[in-house]
Amino acid sequence: MEQRLSLKITLILILMMVIGLSVTSCFMFFMDWSPEESEEYEYLIDEDFNDGIADNWTITDGTWATSAVEYILTTPAAFSFCYGSYYNETANNSFTDYTFEANITQINTDTNENKFGLFFRCTNPGSIISAAPTHSGYMLYIRMTNSVGGGPFWGLQIWDGLGGFTSLMPETFEPNLSDIHGTVNKVKVDVQGDKIDVYFNDVFIQTFYDSTYTYGSVGLFGWGGATANDFRFDDVRLWAVKE
Repeated sequence: MEQRLSLKITLILILMMVIGLSVTSCFMFFMDWSPEESEEYEYLIDEDFNDGIADNWTITDGTWATSAVEYILTTPAAFSFCYGSYYNETANNSFTDYTFEANITQINTDTNENKFGLFFRCTNPGSIISAAPTHSGYMLYIRMTNSVGGGPFWGLQIWDGLGGFTSLMPETFEPNLSDIHGTVNKVKVDVQGDKIDVYFNDVFIQTFYDSTYTYGSVGLFGWGGATANDFRFDDVRLWAVKE
């Protein structure tokens, strides 16, 4: 989807310049474009939480609340505890090919930061931290630092529904992420068939191929660390090619 969109944008840009529009005019045109304005794409999730309501989200673990502009997860000082919230519309369970993104902010500093990010293609969305974990699907995460220091880092994992996981991307440093607390990082994944494209802050990072899960729900999460923390989620969107 991203590749087709890029080709179309390039062709349109060339045409606009041929008919005499300035480079500035062309730039402003694309700055105002969004998938919802295209006849080819439709938003299946478009949530800014400005109404202070999150009734389309099911909490599996942790303390979640809405402000006037964000969906906020508050975590206690507890290592190895993952707190999740999943989009609960019935159709969500059969989502297949789509682009899913969110703006995420971690508020407090922690000397051993834990993870936050997106769940996608979750065939059995559920708890990771219970005595009998049920969560299965992909986890795309950011870690702003770790016990060794440095950062920010990211990784991509496949959870098996039994509390175990394998890594498609072992944790690695990523310069396109911000490690400044209180700063927004945009996290985005595009899934088409067995192809998984990862983006941070609108920069393409890497492509993976994996067919373990081909459909399922999507969710948000934060993972507790040494310090109690707030993770703030906003502009959560999922769009797909119209049938």
